[in-house]
Amino acid sequence: MNKRPLPRRNLNNPAIREYDRAVRRGQESYHVVPHEHGWTVKKLGTSKGHTFDTQCQAISIARDRANRDRTELFIHGRDGRIRERNSFA
Repeated sequence: MNKRPLPRRNLNNPAIREYDRAVRRGQESYHVVPHEHGWTVKKLGTSKGHTFDTQCQAISIARDRANRDRTELFIHGRDGRIRERNSFA
């Protein structure tokens, strides 16, 4: 797997600022992140996740879980940057 460093975070991006606040508060959230075999749904603070073939499948499952748990959903792009944020709180 080709590990490349993530680009510097743009703290002017509201989604990234909200993500930083959630991490500092210890708030639970779900993330859809790229994986070498597709897309993974991870819960913040856990090392394991469920992998899906398409991003659409992963988003659907993550949205259901975030809605059920009344928490945040962060959708990352192929480059690892947050491209969308949804709040179900």
